[in-house]
Amino acid sequence: MGDTQAGELMQRPLRPPPGTTTTVSSGIPPKHRLAEAASGVKPDPDIARSVNLSVDDDENVKHDIDMSDLIELYTLIERVDRNETDPLAKITKAEELSAELERLGDRLVGYFIEQARAAGHSWSDIGAHLGMSRQAAQQRYTPRQSALTMDDVLHGGAFKGLVPRARTAVTDAVEHARRLDHPAVRPTDLLLGVLGDPHALAVQIITRLGADPDTIRSGLRQTGDGAPVVIPVEPATRTALAKALSEAVGLGHNYIGTEHLLLGILNDPNSEASQALTAAGVTLDAARETLRRIVEEIVRSRTE
Repeated sequence: MGDTQAGELMQRPLRPPPGTTTTVSSGIPPKHRLAEAASGVKPDPDIARSVNLSVDDDENVKHDIDMSDLIELYTLIERVDRNETDPLAKITKAEELSAELERLGDRLVGYFIEQARAAGHSWSDIGAHLGMSRQAAQQRYTPRQSALTMDDVLHGGAFKGLVPRARTAVTDAVEHARRLDHPAVRPTDLLLGVLGDPHALAVQIITRLGADPDTIRSGLRQTGDGAPVVIPVEPATRTALAKALSEAVGLGHNYIGTEHLLLGILNDPNSEASQALTAAGVTLDAARETLRRIVEEIVRSRTE
């Protein structure tokens, strides 16, 4: 049974920046200081202290990473110049590019928040490390977690136990969101991904409970107002994924299959996906019990 074969997560490790660690006065490497001088902007020591960066006695901000490979201002200027010729249009293009970089920065921070959470660190741990309360940490960083794409979430570490069928389901969910013009990956998109494989254990559970997967699928076609180029994961979908992990652990399984994704979706009775399943006769308790029986049947068949 494919869903019970634990899949190996093909992580793309984040490599440290090339070169040795450097400490640069004012936080900008020498070759970037021309831009600093031209703009007249210098990192604010008080802001730096608020995010736990070091500040020396001369009020210069210190960075503990090599900034030499980060994108330069003049690279961005060239990009705007290549796309626009009118000076006023360039302002608009620069605003678009700035927003793009801000979203990317949110994803960067959100990724490492996700990784820290996957490693077992609580919001209290994160808040204590950053010099703030648990509540403040949650308020500040939860929106950045919400900027993560499905690929970001999968590579964050919490879902390393996804088996191939389940991995296909969650990646297909992104394509369903894109096709239906959803601004984020919804639980309904995740359910469509789960229903897409007729051999998945989740589909077997649904069928055993007397429901028709095609009928459920046909009721999940509501379109949205347009999908962005980079599609984030809706908080409700992130919750469903987290509940899938909890269900796997609670059942004593060391993998996350489509059956656990199904249970994760059913954990939220208020979601459209969960309501569609419940209306078809697929409830959380019934699905969980059916899963137990199927697993028992498989184990018994292998020992006979």
